[in-house]
Amino acid sequence: MFDHVTIRVADREASERFYTALLENDNPYSGEHVAEWGNFSLAAATAATPATSGLSIVLRAKMTHCARPDPDGNHVETVDGGPAGGIARLHLTVTDLAASTRFYECIAPFTGASDELTLAAGATPTRNVHLAFPAAGNATVDAFHAAALAAGYRDNGAPGDRAVYHAGYYAAFVVDPDGNNVELVNHNRADG
Repeated sequence: MFDHVTIRVADREASERFYTALLENDNPYSGEHVAEWGNFSLAAATAATPATSGLSIVLRAKMTHCARPDPDGNHVETVDGGPAGGIARLHLTVTDLAASTRFYECIAPFTGASDELTLAAGATPTRNVHLAFPAAGNATVDAFHAAALAAGYRDNGAPGDRAVYHAGYYAAFVVDPDGNNVELVNHNRADG
């Protein structure tokens, strides 16, 4: 279901050590801007994009099940099986369950529905997480963005090429009711 999920971290070095040890993966991709394990990545927090908080994530790992907080206090669990860092489940705590449910139902025709993403109301919502979903073509990315804006959700990047990521990366971004960045991306540009 997820193309990728990126969290922001206060101390990138400490978080990279934490996730590398937790996932028993000595060779994550570690570049200037992100460290990646499968479809999960982290990037340094900035003044404009503070550290992710209130997130509960279940990642696939080589080890048996464990649960512990990451350096920023997010709840992290591992389950056995699959590529290290593959996202098994993501749980968002939301301020207004009805409003968030409407948002994710609005974009579901473009992102797909799955039990990998769950929502629950809580006093402290998940903040500063980036959720990206795959699209089969540019037209789907365009329709996702148009539907979200027509429903009154906030634009965070109009559909277009994002060659800064790689050639052919075509994406659009909107903001969920709690301020999280939600992206639909087509990597192959199958529909030109």
